[in-house]
Amino acid sequence: DEWDYVLWLEMRDAPPIVRVFDELLQFLSDGMEPPVLVDALSNARKRIIELIADKRALIAFDNLESMLNLVDGRWLSEGEELGRLINELAAVAHSGKVILTSQQAPLGLGVGDELSARHLPLLHGLDAASARKWLRTVSSALYGTKEAWSRTVRHYEGNPRALEIV
Repeated sequence: DEWDYVLWLEMRDAPPIVRVFDELLQFLSDGMEPPVLVDALSNARKRIIELIADKRALIAFDNLESMLNLVDGRWLSEGEELGRLINELAAVAHSGKVILTSQQAPLGLGVGDELSARHLPLLHGLDAASARKWLRTVSSALYGTKEAWSRTVRHYEGNPRALEIV
């Protein structure tokens, strides 16, 4: 009952920002907005801000690091407009919440008491025994020595999603 809209956007492989903005606009407008054009990203960003102002929307941007320079957290050129949108969403009052999952914090995103943005500490992955137990629930056809399991889990830093894909 808390949210009227819930949208999980996968940023892995850095999707075209036009597609991301179009998905956001169509979602928040119940399909009533025209398609986003490449040369109108600024207008689309402003419209997204307008639409979310009075909606109880939960929007998650997953794997945001795909849009960032992993060395310094700067937005890659294809992600700059998304960076503007996220910064505006962090700075303006609205009824929604935005969740960012990323291995790298975006440079310039204010975090603290003055903004409604918060930074969670680094989460650690699963240990080898927990990963093996969890993966057996995904597929009973998995097998290997304890050493092979440990190597694989270490290689993927215990990330459940990465281990599931492998």
